[in-house]
Amino acid sequence: MAPNEDTSRNKPSKPRAKKAVPKARQILTVRETAAYLRVHPGTIYRLAKRSSLPAFKVGSDWRFASDILDRWLQEQSASGKGLPRSPRVKRKRRWNHN
Repeated sequence: MAPNEDTSRNKPSKPRAKKAVPKARQILTVRETAAYLRVHPGTIYRLAKRSSLPAFKVGSDWRFASDILDRWLQEQSASGKGLPRSPRVKRKRRWNHN
């Protein structure tokens, strides 16, 4: 091969179109989800247990997909509902002040 001979190895390659890489799904714990939503972890447990918050269990631990939570938040804010509230429980008085 002559030194000045052009070969396919020496040709600049065409720029390749980058493949769209899907956004990595981040899985959050209860504490991370509570920090993300700025609520108490107990609220997260309650909402997950009532199926008010999109979640799944790994063994006995709750997990939350960040992309699904983002969509859920958008739906909640679009509907004007906000976070679901728990029903008020009327508690009995412990002390009788007669």
